[in-house]
Amino acid sequence: MRERSYQLKIIEKKSRPVIWRRALIPYGVTFSVLAYLLNEIMELEEPPFFQMKFADERLHLREKEKVESADFHAEAWFDVRNAKNTFIEDYFKEGTWFTYSYGGEKEYRVEIEKIWYEYAVIAPILLGFSKADSFSFAGEESYEEHTHRLVMNCMCERKDKAEFMTLSEIYRHAAGTGMRMLPAMKEPKSEKENYFSDYHHTLTKIAELFTERAELERQIEELKQQMKFEQEHGLKHLDSRQDLSELKTPVRLTQRQFFKAFNKNDLLDIAKSMHIRVNSTWKKSELVEITANEVLRPSWFRKQLLKRTEAELALFRKLCKEDCWYIPEEEEWDPLEELADRFLVFIEEQGRAAVSVEMKELFEQTDTSAFRKEYADLLWFRQCLYVVKVMYGSVPITIFRQLYSRKEGMEIDTPEIVRLLDFFSGIRQIPVIKGDRLIAGNLLEEDQYKLVEEEQKGKEFYIPDPEEVEKLYEYTYPAYDPEYQRYTAFLRKEFDLDDEELSDVAYMTYRCLANGGRISDVAAILDQEELAFSSQKAMKKFVPLIIDLSNHTRMLFNCGFKPDELAARRRNVSPRTPEKKMQKIYPNDPCPCGSGKKYKKCCGRK
Repeated sequence: MRERSYQLKIIEKKSRPVIWRRALIPYGVTFSVLAYLLNEIMELEEPPFFQMKFADERLHLREKEKVESADFHAEAWFDVRNAKNTFIEDYFKEGTWFTYSYGGEKEYRVEIEKIWYEYAVIAPILLGFSKADSFSFAGEESYEEHTHRLVMNCMCERKDKAEFMTLSEIYRHAAGTGMRMLPAMKEPKSEKENYFSDYHHTLTKIAELFTERAELERQIEELKQQMKFEQEHGLKHLDSRQDLSELKTPVRLTQRQFFKAFNKNDLLDIAKSMHIRVNSTWKKSELVEITANEVLRPSWFRKQLLKRTEAELALFRKLCKEDCWYIPEEEEWDPLEELADRFLVFIEEQGRAAVSVEMKELFEQTDTSAFRKEYADLLWFRQCLYVVKVMYGSVPITIFRQLYSRKEGMEIDTPEIVRLLDFFSGIRQIPVIKGDRLIAGNLLEEDQYKLVEEEQKGKEFYIPDPEEVEKLYEYTYPAYDPEYQRYTAFLRKEFDLDDEELSDVAYMTYRCLANGGRISDVAAILDQEELAFSSQKAMKKFVPLIIDLSNHTRMLFNCGFKPDELAARRRNVSPRTPEKKMQKIYPNDPCPCGSGKKYKKCCGRK
């Protein structure tokens, strides 16, 4: 077999904002060893059990020694293989993905992004992580310690003869003294007889797990309902090589069928999240009925829609017009999962989505001109809150009201601000009211907002026009400004970044500069993302780009003004236009790095 390494992106499901890590892993390991590697990469303890699910292959992988656990039940139409003696090469194909269930507590979507042929690592290598990851705040030392631990704990030794170990055995093996190598094979070959469950054995397994007759009959009845649902809605086994058009079959899903897909414990949790008073003695059918009725209650439904982002509402509107299972595009998965988390959309095992017939009818009644007007007003409020977060940090409520009223026909008073903040409670880092000011949620930790307020004393606030507010909310950073366009063009050429990576780096740079960061801080961001300059010449191009960016970034300490705007006002001239050469910085001007010091006493020192 050709030597190789696998590039994985491990995404924690239901994390908001999304938490992910990207890593290279060795080839020739079993799925039990893979579970150990994933736990080490994501810094997880040993789970009581685990499971990998390949939806396209209709396959579960788990350890035979743990199959008696009642925490995982195989879907009736899924096969099950032993993770202990199945090698990852059997199912690892570039562009595929699987779900890793960690001890019934967390789930991760693991994407096989790329296969690096002729490049074989012997231990996992962490390639990157999301800006919401703990490493973004823990510092370089923590990252280096984790990288060192991965090498020491996860080094694999490829042998000619297979050595199969369960996850528990691997943890005991790794806990020993000295260098402990994990088992791997040069020529991985799974054992032939490692299927221990399939569709036809499901009822037998149920009989072994549930001995009481009443419980067994209940399980059989649920299985029949699943099979009936499968026949009605085209949930047949499809080969992954089939054309996607074959997946787009007609569907007529009811809200009760939606909730029947959950087990009783999940339904109890769902009901509690909706503030429904329930107890564990209720039957599953009763929980299905009450949860379905709740999400179809017009006031609950309307409130959920009003809280959705533009992308989420647009996708929901699109799904309501579909008569068949909808196959989402890659960029639609984030809003789709958010809709599913709010029980507005059903996603089945093959990744197709649908809206129930009752919800389609309810949306048709709800989606009136009055609803769209209310949504537009709430969207403007959210856009203004974003300005508080990225442009002010802390702002007097009177200034916020002026900002809100910049849009024609929009007025707001303090009680209404309080009401709307309560309406949007639950959104991460939403601003809060303290005294007569509105404070960005991300500055509440360790009272960081007090430092911002100290720097803002006696300064005038910049109030953007509605067009600037809407564009900033849409792009998350000033992607439309010439300075940022030149910066992203440089990043794309120098580091060969894709659109998502480019947007992430540009956003982090923007937030860094807006919070008073310096050139060295931006360089640290690139270093954290493992972006190394190709030459000294590239580094020399980078420095003036950041100075130009800093001059044209609206900063918290400057109450939303750009440094070049403040310098121009002091000299009583208009700020330069983008077409002109870079404006000269005078010794007594504020330093463009945003430190608040004079240029001659900061970056202008020789």
